[in-house]
Amino acid sequence: MAYFNTIKRSFADVDLSNGIDTNEFLEATEGMVKIFDVIGSTAFGFVQNDMNGNIKRLRLRYESNPEKNDTLEHLLEGESDESKRLATEGLLWLIRALDFTAKGLTRSLDNPDEELTYSFSVAYETTLRQYHNFLVRPVFAVSRYALYK
Repeated sequence: MAYFNTIKRSFADVDLSNGIDTNEFLEATEGMVKIFDVIGSTAFGFVQNDMNGNIKRLRLRYESNPEKNDTLEHLLEGESDESKRLATEGLLWLIRALDFTAKGLTRSLDNPDEELTYSFSVAYETTLRQYHNFLVRPVFAVSRYALYK
C-alpha cells in the first residue's frame, strides 16, 4: 500500500471543468509511472524512462507559461504554430504509453492466472506495436522476457 501513499493525484481527481488541467494531469501521470517501481522488474525501465521523458517535455512547456498552458488543450494550441511541437509529440506518446499500461494491468487483473509478461505482450500488440519500427520492437520483446526473471 506504500505505492498509493506516494501518489499526489489520481486521474479521477484531475479537473476537467475547463479542459484537462495540465499540472494535475502531469501529477496523476507521474504517480501512474511509479507503478513500474512496484512491479519491481527492470523490464519496464524502457517504458518508464520514455514516459518520464515525455512528462518532462510537457512539464517544461507548462512551466514556461503556466497561465497560458493551464490546460492540455491550451498547451497544444499554443504550440500549434511552432515548427517543432515537442510537447504535442510528448503528449501523444505519453497517452499511448498510458493506454499500454492500462491495458496490461487490466488484462492481468482480469486473468490472475496469466503471466504478467503475457498480459503486457498482448497489451503491446494492441497499443504500441503499430507505432514502432523493426528496431524498437525487439527492445520491447527483450523487456517482456525480462519479466520472467
